[in-house]
Amino acid sequence: MDDGEVEGASWGKHEGKFYGYKVYIVVDVAAELPVTLTMEVGSRNDCAAFEPLIEEFDKRYDTDNIQAALADAGFDSQGNREFTQEKLDCPLLTAINPRRSAPLKAIRDEIKELFKNHGDEIDSPYDALERLPQEQLSEYGIEVGSVEETYIFQAIKERMHRHLRAGVERVFSRLKSFTGLDRVRARKENNVETHVVLSAVALVATSLTTKRQGRPGLVRSPSRLI
Repeated sequence: MDDGEVEGASWGKHEGKFYGYKVYIVVDVAAELPVTLTMEVGSRNDCAAFEPLIEEFDKRYDTDNIQAALADAGFDSQGNREFTQEKLDCPLLTAINPRRSAPLKAIRDEIKELFKNHGDEIDSPYDALERLPQEQLSEYGIEVGSVEETYIFQAIKERMHRHLRAGVERVFSRLKSFTGLDRVRARKENNVETHVVLSAVALVATSLTTKRQGRPGLVRSPSRLI
């Protein structure tokens, strides 16, 4: 698609270069349903979109019982963790962004290898820490008492709960395959936004229908309801 062909769109990067918009979604992983979303231009930085999304979620829902928020590496920043703790009163567990620093990349690689070899045996973050090679933190260029020291613990917790993020991926998959969100034909920004919102509404309506029909398992195969 050439520049300017779609109103308000721009070039961005996500698993390659694309021209269009980005959709950011807060997903209830237990229900596998979108609960809050925003649409931004393709060039919008992921971290810059994080706070408005969380603020919108906090306004709309009772967040007292949230145990943790999970996010991918695009939202990996100390600012986002502090903001989540302040707004939602829960930790933000993100995948490690290896581009932040060489020490964190080394830690990410060790944690990945640890769970590859011993994932079924790890019962707690403390258990994982004991199984990691016991080099001094200073060898990673990390000072004792620094943010990065806590970050290791949080990174392990994220890795232990990563299976929950599969529910998020399934929501995106259904939005693309069931509602055509990966091939929006509209050329005006308002129409694209309408498509995005109605796509989320369609998933929620599908979930309600499956429950009323006593077939909740079909929420993952919405086309079988038609």
